[in-house]
Amino acid sequence: MRKIATTFFLFVFSFCFSMINVKISGKITNIKNTQIIISGYNFKTEIPVNNDGVFKKEFGIERPGIYVFSIGENSLLIFLEENSDLKIETDYKNFDEALKIEGNGSDVNRYYIEKSNLYFTLRKYPEDIYSKNEKDFLKAVDTLTAKNTKLLENTKNLSPLFVKLEKNDIFYGEQYLLTNYENNYFYYTENKPPKAKLVDSRIVKNLNYNTDDFIHSSNYRNLLPHKFNVPFEKGTTNGIQFLESEFSKINSPEIKNYILNNLFRRIEPDKKSTLLLYNSILSLSSDEKFKKEVFERIENLNNFNVGSPAPDFELEDQFGEKVSLESLKGKYIYLDIWATWCGPCLAEIPHLKKIEEKFRNRNISFVSISTDNSSEFEKWKKMLYKKKMTGIQLFAGDTFKTKIISEYSAIAIPKFVLIDPNGILINIDAPRPSNPKLIKTLNNLSGL
Repeated sequence: MRKIATTFFLFVFSFCFSMINVKISGKITNIKNTQIIISGYNFKTEIPVNNDGVFKKEFGIERPGIYVFSIGENSLLIFLEENSDLKIETDYKNFDEALKIEGNGSDVNRYYIEKSNLYFTLRKYPEDIYSKNEKDFLKAVDTLTAKNTKLLENTKNLSPLFVKLEKNDIFYGEQYLLTNYENNYFYYTENKPPKAKLVDSRIVKNLNYNTDDFIHSSNYRNLLPHKFNVPFEKGTTNGIQFLESEFSKINSPEIKNYILNNLFRRIEPDKKSTLLLYNSILSLSSDEKFKKEVFERIENLNNFNVGSPAPDFELEDQFGEKVSLESLKGKYIYLDIWATWCGPCLAEIPHLKKIEEKFRNRNISFVSISTDNSSEFEKWKKMLYKKKMTGIQLFAGDTFKTKIISEYSAIAIPKFVLIDPNGILINIDAPRPSNPKLIKTLNNLSGL
């Protein structure tokens, strides 16, 4: 079974913006009454599959480039451009082994199949590379880069422009791995590495913000949030001034909106200055859909205040039992909003377990809500077991995570909130478990 991690491999190449007609047809055995999804950068279309597994569709795309062909849990990358007419045949139960691609444009598609195979282990077992010491990690990265470069050089019938863009993406992919080494090493080993000087020396410190690589390369887009660092540690006002100054140098509205979107979801300024930051984001963004989300967050922020009722929820735990805020009333609640992919969240787990043990048998419930995607449910359960996590563990999933994040103003995670026995908010930005102030805060609660 092939399962593509689109955040690592979704490449889109922008040559023009007029609609381009493409054709995809074929047959998939051992499957009935389903549909194929073709997705790309700001693009999605569906192809119905007949009872006999046959499918066919002609449709328009704005940009030639790499798209994801997915059906159920199986997916592969395909390249679509002017006059693409792909014929894809496979078996649903033996997707990789039976896969055949023919037709106009099949050479570049076979390249991406081989590239996907090259990175298969990294996608499925990222801990294998990120758990290595610095020298072995760099050796593994260099091996991947060299193999990908050789594959590109040995593939025939690729245009010079395609090769140039693909070389850029290989470079950005390498930079993405290097940039994430220290955080992921800690994530998978639970050990803080010594300063990775060799890795750091190979990381490009600045990106060109006026380049079409934003459209061409998902690895470039993945790097943007790591490279565009707003110095909020110097104060929200200074951070906003830096943001506005840097934005005056960026020509692309798409890059600006992408940075703002990531900033909105990742940065939590001092709560007194939150509205100031939101208003700055609104003034700089040209994405109306995103701006609507910011307005909704402002509205929720106005309702999320000390003395107000805590937003209600009803979520399932790891055993499938439903737990609601109402059912937890009668005790104080120390609420932790987190995710398995969040390094700072994981760093708090050992401290949280100590706090839970210290206040065991007291009038307080420790509740953790995961905001992972629904597809990460099993990963979440395995982490609970592996890290021997206690307290009440709940999973929001795709259905409820947006509601939880929005209503609890979880701009960045981990987010900790204190709720009194009547369900009233008493601290909307509670100290983290690693902060010694938390023990004092809890001990000062009346009736605990």
